[in-house]
Amino acid sequence: MLLIFFAPDKINITLLDSCSEVEVYLIYNFLLKEDYSWSGLFDSFYDISSVYSYTGTGWIIHFSEYFEEHWRLSEDERAKEAVEISKELDSLYEKVNKVHDYICRKATYDYNEYNGMMKDDYDYKYADAHEVVGFLLDGKIVCDGYAYTYQWLLDYLGIESIVVYGTSTINGSKEGHAWNKVRLDNKWYNIDVCWADTGEGRQYFLKSDDYFESHYHIFEEDFLLPNLRAESNYTK
Repeated sequence: MLLIFFAPDKINITLLDSCSEVEVYLIYNFLLKEDYSWSGLFDSFYDISSVYSYTGTGWIIHFSEYFEEHWRLSEDERAKEAVEISKELDSLYEKVNKVHDYICRKATYDYNEYNGMMKDDYDYKYADAHEVVGFLLDGKIVCDGYAYTYQWLLDYLGIESIVVYGTSTINGSKEGHAWNKVRLDNKWYNIDVCWADTGEGRQYFLKSDDYFESHYHIFEEDFLLPNLRAESNYTK
């Protein structure tokens, strides 16, 4: 049996010596991917050697001072504001719509980060623009930053959503991209907040998989499972 010591106000998580390195890696990924409060603020792209270590008597999963500095940003006023303006709305559709528009008003696409990503030697692993942290600090984010921020705020409202990874086709070239699927009335729909905020408006709001695939979005295989499929565009 694995014993995990975890306190909400701590960054380090201590594991028993009996854990194998594979088990530590799986636990680390579970914390990032299954707990919204972690996965929204910290993505899973960090060098594994920097996030856990063996002390001689046990394992420690830890986050650097960089992460610790931003740990409590989940209580930022922007999050509270988004929840306040949405929680009194009657329908899930209205809440999904309001949070979508809120992010578009508050966020700005980070073209400096985007241009940096196009360079072969650019290391973006610690860039705020790919996380909720970027939205909270200065509002500058790129596609996965938009997607994680949307998922994070919807979770505050009890609305199920996931971050979808794939590629987009822009001017004939393919680039890595991220967007969301949101569940309304037991059906999944695609939403691309990033493209909404960069000039596309409502073209990618609550749309089907077929619509996205025919409009410059290609899903990674993991997001083509039948139970995640968006069969149709949303109609009120």
